[in-house]
Amino acid sequence: MKRILLIIVFCNCIFTNAYTQNLSDTLKSRFQPAIDSLEKRINYLISQDASLSKMKDLKQFHIYFLSHDSTLRKQDFMDNSFINKLHSDYYEVDIKRCTTKEKVPYLRANTIICNSNYEEIAGGDARYINLHSNPIYSNIVRLFAVNAIDLVINLGMNGVYICIKNNDIFVFKDTNEELQMYSLKEFAKCCYGELCPWCLRLKIINDEKSNR
Repeated sequence: MKRILLIIVFCNCIFTNAYTQNLSDTLKSRFQPAIDSLEKRINYLISQDASLSKMKDLKQFHIYFLSHDSTLRKQDFMDNSFINKLHSDYYEVDIKRCTTKEKVPYLRANTIICNSNYEEIAGGDARYINLHSNPIYSNIVRLFAVNAIDLVINLGMNGVYICIKNNDIFVFKDTNEELQMYSLKEFAKCCYGELCPWCLRLKIINDEKSNR
């Protein structure tokens, strides 16, 4: 998609940015009502599925698609200020209300649904969920299962994720075969275009406009 999308998986974490804020609490306080609404919707969809509704202790990991309204600079990743530029996007879902239909907004998200053994069995979003014959996010689920990550952000580049665990931020590249780990600063210095592919394109566009 030709817009900047950011994917966030929320889980409990503790992080201190330049303003000594708790990252998890800061983000959740901004989006908590929408998160609660989404989780209720996913629970409803699970209850309507013949297979999933019979299972107990299902685990859900919501991957949130967020956008930002300004070009992210390399420095934004170096000092973590990119977190403060995130904005929510929504799906509009037709919900039946007695004899009428109402469009209800839900956070744009992918939801990973796992069984009690952290095996990925289904996924989807506020519109629908499907059973998975093969896992899609096996490496991400594996990291959550061993409590190696608290929060994951994707900036639009397939398989490149910013991860947060406690006070540590790092980047991993997921090839479905192996994970390559980097510090955020290392990755921003060497691979800024891969970390945020649309950032460089917007910079070029803005530079061209300023030179006219």
